[in-house]
Amino acid sequence: MSSTMLENILSNRNRTANLKVVFVDVTSYSKRRSITQAEVIDAFMVALDSAITGISQQYVRYAQDNGSDFQKDVICLPSGDGAAIVFPFDGTHDIHLQFCKLLLQNIYEHNGQNRCAKFENNGWCNCHDNYNISVGVSEGKGILYKDVNNNYNVAGNVINLAARLMSIAEKNQILLSEEAYSQLVDMVDDPYLDDKFTHYHDVYIKHGLKITVYQYTPRDCCFLNCEAPTKVGMQKAHRTSTLARDRFSDNESLLQLATEN
Repeated sequence: MSSTMLENILSNRNRTANLKVVFVDVTSYSKRRSITQAEVIDAFMVALDSAITGISQQYVRYAQDNGSDFQKDVICLPSGDGAAIVFPFDGTHDIHLQFCKLLLQNIYEHNGQNRCAKFENNGWCNCHDNYNISVGVSEGKGILYKDVNNNYNVAGNVINLAARLMSIAEKNQILLSEEAYSQLVDMVDDPYLDDKFTHYHDVYIKHGLKITVYQYTPRDCCFLNCEAPTKVGMQKAHRTSTLARDRFSDNESLLQLATEN
């Protein structure tokens, strides 16, 4: 499906655009039997398509004013048990967050239609197609290209970072990069939006990189998990333990030096 907007980026903007990336992963997917995995992916695709349709309806005025077609211009990249959804639009400051909320609400309503005690206790089951997702969101410059199947695809740190954030998030959590968070609170007309985020500093991701992570925690969404990600808590506990051990070692060395003197 050809997109006038994306073809313009390829031809006239050196393949470069400011992108908002939402990377989504189905949690506990590999624990399920193959036939249930397929059923879960089918349900996920329905929720994903519904969320894209829903966000296009929220931005219908923007689309009309800018000649955009969300069904063609939004890039969806499947990743086996998840997907990356890329928004190449300028001036849509909170489209990625609103999309995440729509998607999570769709999944919450889907799971509520077939309640399952095993799924609710364990986060997975083989008797229903209920599922949860983890979400990572980033924003920044990316490179648009055509892949081997002649589909639109994206490369660059912006998509890699969204994937790293997704890997930290737990079920039904939304984690944002610093750039995505900064642009959101700076440009959206909500002076209290910052109060709906929890900040985690010095979080290590792949290759030993250290970043600040922003978790969307509004506390008034029944479909959101606002607990701290376990991996972030484990890193903090490790740093605290290491610091305490180093201080003890330093004190012990000072005591030994004083005794020798």
